[in-house]
Amino acid sequence: MTEAHERPLAEAPALIERLFPVAKLSAESYKERNSGAAQRLTGVGKWWGRKPLVLVRASILGSLLPATDDPQKDVEVFERLLGIDDVSLHERSGLSTAQFTASSTEQRRKDSRPAESFEGPTDWASWMMINDHLGTNAFSLPELIEELGVRRFGTKVRVGDVFAGGGSVPFEAARLGCEVYASDLNPVAALLTWSNQALLCAAPADRKRIEAAQQWVYEEADRQITAWGIEHDEQGRRADAYLWCNEVLDPETGYVVPLSTTWVISARERVVAELVPDPLHRRYDIRVVTGASEAQMQQAKQGTVVAQHLVPPSTPDCPEPQRTLLSRLRARHDHGRGLRQWSKGDLTPAPSDFLQERLYCVRWTQDVREGRRVRSVKSYEAVTPADLERESKCLHLLRERLEVWQHQGCIPDQPIHVGNPRQAYLPGVRGWTHWHHLFTPRQLLIGGLLAEATEASAAAQELLGFAGKVADRGSKFCVWSKLTYTPTATFTSHVLAPVYNWSARGLRLYRSLSLPTSSMSSSALQVELCDARDVRTPCALWITDPPYAEAIPYEDLSEFFLAWYDRRLTHHFPGWYADPKRVLALQGKNAAFNTAMIEVYANLARHMPGNGLQIVMFTHRDVRLWADLAMVMWASGLKVTAAWTVATETENRATGANAVQSTVLLVLRKRGVVETLFDDEVLALMEGEVARQLEDMQRPRRSRAHVERR
Repeated sequence: MTEAHERPLAEAPALIERLFPVAKLSAESYKERNSGAAQRLTGVGKWWGRKPLVLVRASILGSLLPATDDPQKDVEVFERLLGIDDVSLHERSGLSTAQFTASSTEQRRKDSRPAESFEGPTDWASWMMINDHLGTNAFSLPELIEELGVRRFGTKVRVGDVFAGGGSVPFEAARLGCEVYASDLNPVAALLTWSNQALLCAAPADRKRIEAAQQWVYEEADRQITAWGIEHDEQGRRADAYLWCNEVLDPETGYVVPLSTTWVISARERVVAELVPDPLHRRYDIRVVTGASEAQMQQAKQGTVVAQHLVPPSTPDCPEPQRTLLSRLRARHDHGRGLRQWSKGDLTPAPSDFLQERLYCVRWTQDVREGRRVRSVKSYEAVTPADLERESKCLHLLRERLEVWQHQGCIPDQPIHVGNPRQAYLPGVRGWTHWHHLFTPRQLLIGGLLAEATEASAAAQELLGFAGKVADRGSKFCVWSKLTYTPTATFTSHVLAPVYNWSARGLRLYRSLSLPTSSMSSSALQVELCDARDVRTPCALWITDPPYAEAIPYEDLSEFFLAWYDRRLTHHFPGWYADPKRVLALQGKNAAFNTAMIEVYANLARHMPGNGLQIVMFTHRDVRLWADLAMVMWASGLKVTAAWTVATETENRATGANAVQSTVLLVLRKRGVVETLFDDEVLALMEGEVARQLEDMQRPRRSRAHVERR
């Protein structure tokens, strides 16, 4: 091992400043992101804009590897370490030599395991090639990372991320054996970053304890729900899904109309809901038809909500009702007073509210033994008086526990931040004023029961994040999936958009939400809740993915989850807080935002050595914002030494496109001491520097073209 005072690579340019296999990394990043729930960190909890782990690993390796006078060998070693060369791709694919040779590059990559699961070369020949080129003596990625860190910085490299978010950078840096510092202003981000490590890199004994605790939590909840009898019918069947809709009074017909954009429940099994007028009660009965005819299927596709208009079905005395804009009906409600604002104690709508809530379909399951196998038979049925009685019992049970559970932090009791225009529509279009209004009594009862059991388990701290998964998959925003025939997540996008028809899970469907565990090797990880401007921990390599141009309102979205963590978070993590720190959050794209960003990156520059590096991952479709970002970096005392564009985003399946397709990686170093300048001088110099950097970013480097051709 090189002595600590020897730093032969101290002044050597980093490989990422000269070469970067953009095409292959784009393909691997796309494959990783396209794997959905199979991604390593996705199962731990919901976050937006997580960067692919393979890109993080490439950034760290590229920052430590030297750029030598043999760029072709540099690339060969780099790709072998990342597992994206043909030799490693063959190993990852599991194909025979003949199959691999006969297949295309696209097919090879499609058939292979994601590069994020590659643990580094395992054969002696590869490490001989790597060590011969680098002059190292390593036989694993952590060993190589440590040796390169000592050669470049005189000590084991510490990687820092002050916008940890979903935790990709800290997790992968720790997996590579680096010392890691992670911080975020947002407590949800800090919890996810901590949980990634605690769950996926658990010691074998801890993993066994966590898995046993999860099993116990489910069994305890199952025991209680079975004893209450709120999911079983008289035949012994168990419900696993509940379909709900809003109802509204149509002033023209005088009927209370159920609201839905479609009444098709299952296209595969041809299950639909039919609205049958009930002239006596001026409402509609909802029948559930299985094995519907083609005519019934076509009719069910026509919902009672079309383009935010109420489209009532015909009635005996009004065969052709008129369409009415729902917002107009809402404004006219209660003699023009509009919506009633729900009080904290409300758990269901008041009888006079504009929107009512109606359960209209229950899916029942029954286990049937066929030889040695047990098959679950599912059936969709209309709601009966017994079903309504069970819902009433859920409400009664919840009321009995509401005060205690809210005091313990098992279910939310916080008000919605109505001062924020992004969330003002929740009270504005639904009347909801507190976070628990976003859930039905059954959803709150199950969520509270699971939280209570979690707190009594042997892994209460590690399983705290489970509350976030329960909330995300169990709210009035979870629509019925036409693909999986299960309730979707609350956040199918980063907008909390209320819907008129939603679905709720029975306990059986919550079991699939269990937190993943594994015992991957990893170094220690330091996680703090901290404003990036106040960080005092020195790091040789800062890798950050900053919030920019109001792309995603993290501080707003996290309030949904914080409502479920709240007191439990501060109990398990003393010194942390359960507040999104909205006032301190970096957001926007104005002068104040840029000033705050300068403060952040100037602070990071002060807390890195003279030969340290920073990598800023910037994802936005508006290239004009690159100029702003470059100005920020320049004013922070940094200079761009390389810029690479990597495709990291998958297409939006709903629209066929995505607002953002690529991530720009800016590689930065300290630019040295600059004399004090006045504002107009700074502006002129910054504009000139930005123009030069943008021109350089848009002009392909000779070495980059070489890498792409390979």
